[in-house]
Amino acid sequence: MARLTYKTKDGSWGLRGVPWTQLVALPPRVYGALAKLKDMEELVDQINDPAGGRNGQADLAMEDLLGHGETRTKEGRELGTEWIMKRFCRIE
Repeated sequence: MARLTYKTKDGSWGLRGVPWTQLVALPPRVYGALAKLKDMEELVDQINDPAGGRNGQADLAMEDLLGHGETRTKEGRELGTEWIMKRFCRIE
């Protein structure tokens, strides 16, 4: 899955195909949601990094990623990690 956001070496970031002038003009809640998307995509990259599995970084990234979203269904049932692993991660 290709990233929707990008981050440069100097730490600035943006949404692919959207000029920064349009990004800064967005309402604060929309800009905040895009910043959260960027953070989540970075966590997915950490999970998919082959070195991350060996040093435990992937497990920490998965835990952090799951903390970004709801972990229970409307009925109160626990979702688990299978859905996010299938959606975002390369399972080997």
